[in-house]
Amino acid sequence: MLTRYGMSTYVAFRNLGNLLTLAVFSQSEQLKSPCSLYLLSMTICNLICLNVGIIPIIYSLDHIDISSQFVIVCQIQFYIRHSFFQMMRTYKVLGCIDRYAICSVNVNIRSFSKRKIAIYLIIIFALFWLTTVIFFGWSRTIENGSFMKSLKQLRSRVQPRIEDKEKSQSINVLRKRDRDLIKIVFIEVIFYVISTMSFSIYLIYKMMTDYLIKSRERKQIESFINYIFQSFIMYLNTGLPFYIYISTSSSFRRDLKRIFIKFYAFIMRKQIRYELDDSVRTITIRH
Repeated sequence: MLTRYGMSTYVAFRNLGNLLTLAVFSQSEQLKSPCSLYLLSMTICNLICLNVGIIPIIYSLDHIDISSQFVIVCQIQFYIRHSFFQMMRTYKVLGCIDRYAICSVNVNIRSFSKRKIAIYLIIIFALFWLTTVIFFGWSRTIENGSFMKSLKQLRSRVQPRIEDKEKSQSINVLRKRDRDLIKIVFIEVIFYVISTMSFSIYLIYKMMTDYLIKSRERKQIESFINYIFQSFIMYLNTGLPFYIYISTSSSFRRDLKRIFIKFYAFIMRKQIRYELDDSVRTITIRH
């Protein structure tokens, strides 16, 4: 019941959230920010991890579980899920570093927060994890219809002086966007630590009690807890960011509203005049 209805529900809502997040961070204004590029890349990874990891589980309720019948499917699924999970975590860290850099008074540290550097790092780490995880994907085997893992270890920004009033207003908007990015990255990291900490505690408990002789009821309880962590908690961060962004960032809400207005104008074939910000500009949407 939890798999059929619980997973189906949160997969639908999280996919919706990820797609809306992609739409927001794909806007031209957002693509100028290195942190937005990291968050955009992280959202793509979230989409892949969520669907590759959960949809086969839901599908196997009423059909054959091909991942437990064919070694190659098991290995490919693990490889895709694990490599993009690692990418997601790496981009999250890079986003934190970028926000630290942009707030630094040291010009050398602040120079890290550049769009070109962000693009290079996104590509480099994508290639790194896609290559590194190949070994772990092929190290998985199937025994008695279940996956066996052979791993042994679980492991005050300086502001430029601008005389021109119009440019100054534009910089103020960028400062607001930067502040919002700092806020959402910080809150997202807090949620990530809380969600992963609980799973880490469970893993430590499991390692410490594996040698014990356990009753049938205890094994059932531990099996259910493991199911909750593996199927729900582990994928919590793949769909949570959108709901964090929309609840904490006014810039994100404004950009999302703008996307809905554009979509409405496109569907209704109307011309809409929409004030984005008093100090920025007015946009006109034409079909």
